[in-house]
Amino acid sequence: MARKNKGFTLLELIIAITVISVGMLGIFGMIANSMQASQDSKTRLVAAYLAQEGIELVRNSRDSNWSQGNEWTHGWPNCSSGCRTSYDNPTIRTYTPVPNGSNISVNTDGFYGESGTATQFQRTIYIAGSGDYQEVRSVVSWPGDNQVQVIKRLYNWR
Repeated sequence: MARKNKGFTLLELIIAITVISVGMLGIFGMIANSMQASQDSKTRLVAAYLAQEGIELVRNSRDSNWSQGNEWTHGWPNCSSGCRTSYDNPTIRTYTPVPNGSNISVNTDGFYGESGTATQFQRTIYIAGSGDYQEVRSVVSWPGDNQVQVIKRLYNWR
């Protein structure tokens, strides 16, 4: 009488473990890629906000000049080579970015500025134009040749 095999043979068990292992490696690889993509997206989003903040700081300077009765570009240096400003030091001043130097910092309250712990981001603001408008370009860069830039024309509409 023939015997019925009710269990797995050793070969079948090894094949099953191999298939499951390959599947698990694929899943872990996808998780690692997803986590890296999430971190990259977060970094790019912070950089975009910092670039937009650069534009807003220049706009705030323009508006402050108007409220104080000054020319709308009063106190702005030649920023064709780059300037810097921050919410905790709003004066627009000449700045030449250097690799691994003058990074934007974040304070204990989570605000980005010039005091606190240095981040990986550098922001350079370029202002050019004449007459009734100035083109403001805010560039935020971080290691790996990454950068985000925002360009806005500010007008002397008063």
